[in-house]
Amino acid sequence: MNKIYLDILSKSGILAEGISKNAKELASKNIHINTDMILSMRKELESAAKEQEVAEKHLAEARKKAHKAMDDLKQYCLQAKQPIKHNFFVDSWARFGVTDKR
Repeated sequence: MNKIYLDILSKSGILAEGISKNAKELASKNIHINTDMILSMRKELESAAKEQEVAEKHLAEARKKAHKAMDDLKQYCLQAKQPIKHNFFVDSWARFGVTDKR
């Protein structure tokens, strides 16, 4: 999990625990903090962070697959151009879809 997420999860957990342990003292000063809200929001962040990790993994896999497909296509196109380049003059290459002049 991302270091920033881990940090805020840790700090919010410590805060919620500290508030809960000292609820009577805080209440005596008319301070009321909903620790259930903190805990609920922590769960939401944990869930979202896990979903993000899964999505990033899928994105990395998709990116790798797309780059491989692109490399394969480039290589095949290079190979497809070779017989045209070897058998025809440069000025006729465009007729076959070969746009580069080398």
